[in-house]
Amino acid sequence: MFAPLSFNDPFTTFLLVTAAVLMAGYAVGRWTNLRRSRRISAWLEPGLRSLRGTPVVRPVQRSIFRVQVTNARRPFQTVTASVVLISREVLPTWLWERLHRRHDLLIVHVTSVSLPPRKWKSSTRQ
Repeated sequence: MFAPLSFNDPFTTFLLVTAAVLMAGYAVGRWTNLRRSRRISAWLEPGLRSLRGTPVVRPVQRSIFRVQVTNARRPFQTVTASVVLISREVLPTWLWERLHRRHDLLIVHVTSVSLPPRKWKSSTRQ
């Protein structure tokens, strides 16, 4: 039916080169995202440590991780920092996001301690 593929065939060469470029792009993108996540974690760490709570790091996906500090000092109860890195593992997606000027994203969510109601002195004149 079909002729066997040979390495002299231009289409086979094209497929091999494309596969090699995509695999190299994955390796470089993965390495870059790991490096970025370490840099962002190192940047977040001093601020989160100052809250004196219990930090928990949770990976959500390959390029998303979350740091949650529970039992933080007042006036905070819980502080959550979510980091969303752009997808660098797939070379065409990385290039597309780069062309559209998309960047990594840091989302901070803070839950405050509910304070008891204050007793205000009435200063009404009669």
